[in-house]
Amino acid sequence: MKDDSLHESLLDKKTDVKTSNRIIQEISTSSYNVSRLIDNSKIKETIQIKSIVLGNSSVGKTSILFRLYNNRFLKNDEISNNYEFNNIKIQIQETKIDISFVDIPSKNTFDGLMDKTALSCELFILVYSIDDEESFNNLNNWMKEIKKYINEKNPIILLLGNKLDNIEERKVSTNQAKKFSEDNDIDFFEEISAKNGDNIDKIFNECFIKIYKNYYKVKNKLNVLDVAFISSSEMAFEVSKSLNPNIIPIKANNSCFRKLRNILIITDLFLLLMLVLLIVKYGFLAFAYLFNII
Repeated sequence: MKDDSLHESLLDKKTDVKTSNRIIQEISTSSYNVSRLIDNSKIKETIQIKSIVLGNSSVGKTSILFRLYNNRFLKNDEISNNYEFNNIKIQIQETKIDISFVDIPSKNTFDGLMDKTALSCELFILVYSIDDEESFNNLNNWMKEIKKYINEKNPIILLLGNKLDNIEERKVSTNQAKKFSEDNDIDFFEEISAKNGDNIDKIFNECFIKIYKNYYKVKNKLNVLDVAFISSSEMAFEVSKSLNPNIIPIKANNSCFRKLRNILIITDLFLLLMLVLLIVKYGFLAFAYLFNII
C-alpha cells in the first residue's frame, strides 16, 4: 500500500509542527459520511477529480459506472465505442467532490486526447471479471500503460473484480487479485457485482474519503497563500506524493524568483533616481549657461 504521508520539508515555516500534527491526526482518524445529496448552503470548497476506467471488453466497466450513478443494473450492456465522459458529485463534510469518469474502450490505448487526460488523472480504476482469467492477466498491460503517466504524480489506483454474482464460474481467486494489488502498490481492491450492486458503494466511498483526506492533509501542511492559486485536484495529488522531487524545488524556485524580482525592482529604482539626478544636474547647468549665471 502506498504511504500517503507528506514529507516534512513541505511544512510551511509559519506552521507549528505540533498543531499541524494534531490536524493531520484529526483528519486521519475521523469518520466521514459520503452523501450524494449536495447541500449547497454548507459547501465551502469543491475538489475536482479526473478518473479513467480501464479493462478488457465485457468486464462490466460501463455497468459499474451505471450502477454507481443510478443504483441499478444496465441491461443489455454493450461495448463502449467512444470515450464517455460522466460526472458524479458527492459531499463530505463541507466539501463537494466532483469526479469525472472516462470509460476507455478496451480496444484503445492512451493516444491523442487520452494522453492529455491520463497526465491529469488522479484516479485510475482497473476492472477485470472474476470469471475471465484473460481479463485478469491483461491487467499487467494496463498497469504498464498507467505507469507511463504516474512518474510525476501519485494517483489513487482502484482494482475491481466484477461479476461477484457469478461466483460459481470463478476463474480468478481473491488471493490472486490481492497479490497483484500488493505487487503493484494498488491503493484499493474489492470484488464487486455491478448486477447486484454488491460492495460498489462501499469501495467507492472509501476511495472518495481517501481523496478528501489527501487533499486536506496537503492543504493543512502547506498552509500558504499560494494554495489559493492551485486547483484543488492538482494540489491534492501532485503534492501528495511523499517524496516527489518536483514539489520542493517548485516552492524554492518561486522564492528565488521573488528575491530576483525584488533585486531588479530596487536596481530599477536606483537607476531611475540616478537618471533624475542627472537630468536635474544638467538642466541646472544648461539654465545657468543660458542666463550667464556661471
